[in-house]
Amino acid sequence: DTDSLYLKGLKPLKDFAVHKSLYGFFKLEHYITMFKVIGAKRYIYYGRTPNEKNDSFCVTCCGADNDIKKQFTFDNFKTGNTFYGKKSLHNVKGGKHIYVTTYRLGKEDKP
Repeated sequence: DTDSLYLKGLKPLKDFAVHKSLYGFFKLEHYITMFKVIGAKRYIYYGRTPNEKNDSFCVTCCGADNDIKKQFTFDNFKTGNTFYGKKSLHNVKGGKHIYVTTYRLGKEDKP
């Protein structure tokens, strides 16, 4: 994301402005233990907020609905992989038809 920083390590950085609500400061949102990114707005991680005790699996992936996001794992979250269950609308005479198709994660990798 253009408004986020992901830093490795747990030690606070010197001269790094962190505050939960002041303008111009960074806000600590997550402690992340495992992270995988394949592009802008496409990442998954295990992590927790500062108020939580346990890590949870989190997905941010543009264009993927919840049925698709439930299928993601660290092993299958790769550019070009396809997942079944994407709902799409088709205009038909008298209304719309919902059909289920596949979702491709990013562009297909070329060999």
